[in-house]
Amino acid sequence: QMPSPSPSPRRPVSLVVGAGPAGVLAAAALARRRHQVHAFDRRPSPLACDSSDDHRAFVIMLHARGRHALEAAGFDVAALAAAGEVACT
Repeated sequence: QMPSPSPSPRRPVSLVVGAGPAGVLAAAALARRRHQVHAFDRRPSPLACDSSDDHRAFVIMLHARGRHALEAAGFDVAALAAAGEVACT
């Protein structure tokens, strides 16, 4: 009798609540550890263009500690800043 093939290992599923700098760092760290990551935030995507600006996220400043943490996690913060703003028409 042939042995049955072993099932492939399943990737762990992780939920991250909050898509601020800490949530993004947590999601990136989990994804690098091969987790299937689902991130949730109370606000809709800042890239979604609609008439209700009170629900949009606006980045005004990133503290040096946050910048260093994002860079240490492999994010190119300078490139993200150089990308400019997303215009809604």
